[in-house]
Order: sequence, then structure tokens, then C-alpha cells
Amino acid sequence: MTVTVFGMQESVYVRIVLLTLDFKGIPFEVMTVDPFSAAGLPAGYDAVHPFGRVPAIDHGGFVLYETAAITRYLDEAFDGPKLQLQAPRARARMNQAVGVLDAYAYRCWVWDFHVAYRRAGGQAGWTAPAPAASLASRTLDALAAIMGDGPFLAGTPEPSLADLHAAPMMRYGINVPEFRRLVDDRPPIRAWWEWMAAVPSVRTLCRTEGWADQ
Repeated sequence: MTVTVFGMQESVYVRIVLLTLDFKGIPFEVMTVDPFSAAGLPAGYDAVHPFGRVPAIDHGGFVLYETAAITRYLDEAFDGPKLQLQAPRARARMNQAVGVLDAYAYRCWVWDFHVAYRRAGGQAGWTAPAPAASLASRTLDALAAIMGDGPFLAGTPEPSLADLHAAPMMRYGINVPEFRRLVDDRPPIRAWWEWMAAVPSVRTLCRTEGWADQ
């Protein structure tokens, strides 16, 4: 049964859901919902998401919103590679990485770097404000510490939901030269991103139009 995803492809959190669907091999369709559209939300969308946000899904009449709830449901309800760890400590690390990404990385990487850089015209020599640069460094260091010696963000030998959560945020940040330098200064994070960036669905679902892949 096909899963319907409500949202817009530019959304980081919609992309997280789409990546999860792809990694699991679940057929899906996207119904475009743009909360920022001048036309407003589609009629009746408040029955899907009472706060008018994206993403949300409909799986055979089972409607669900909030990205973390959606991705965990998809992992548990469908066959395919398991994207959550069974060992309690490994699962806790996965959830910790997701928490760091939501609470500290998303706004910094996407808005303070990517959006601000584009609004400045992508000028050579652009630098982020000191607080944003400091927070970016701290988030990357925190994720590297959670990784430990593992190749993926939960310190595991295979990708988990933490990696799919991070990839769309990293795709936006990595196109900014200053942010890319911060990543390059952290070889474990750089190696992680090189692996993720080579995944076909990451390349197709997380593209930033008009920007070269990094």
C-alpha cells in the first residue's frame, strides 16, 4: 500500500520522511502542501495536521504527523532494513543524535548558514555571525563524539534514523564554504557525509537546485 506524504520537497523534515521511505523500500507519493503559499493550506488539511505544518502521512487511512513519530512508525510497520537500534544504549545514542539535530543543528545549519548565505548572494568570503559559527562547531563536535569510532552517527556499522535525519540538514549546510571547512576539519564527519552523499536517494531527494553537490 502506497504511503501518501503531505509536504514540499524543499522541506528538511519532508526529506527526512522521504529518505526513510526510500531506505525501507516503501512505495510513496507526495501530495504538495506548502504552508508558506499565498493560497494557504488545502481545504481540510487541518484534519491531517492541526497545526498546519509538514510533513504528515496517510497510510491506508492512518494519518500521522511529527517527523520522529512518522519515521519510527515507518521503520516498525514495514519490512526492509531496520533503522532503529535494538540495544538500549545504541538506541539511546541514536535518539540523542536526533535530539541534537532538532534542537541545535537544524536552525543553525539551514537558516544561519544556508539561507543567510544565499540571501547574501553567495558572496565570496561570506562568514556567519560568531554565535552561529560557534554553534555549528559545537553541533559537529557533539555528533562526532556520539559517533565515536563508528562510521555512522549513532556509532553503528549501519545507517540508522539518525543518519537520515541529519542528511537533509547537512546537504543545505555543506554548500556554504565556511560550513564545509568546519566539516572538513572533522574527518569522521566528513567521511560520514561522503558516504551519505553517494547514496542515490540522498543525491536525488536532497538536491539544492543550482548548487553543485559537495
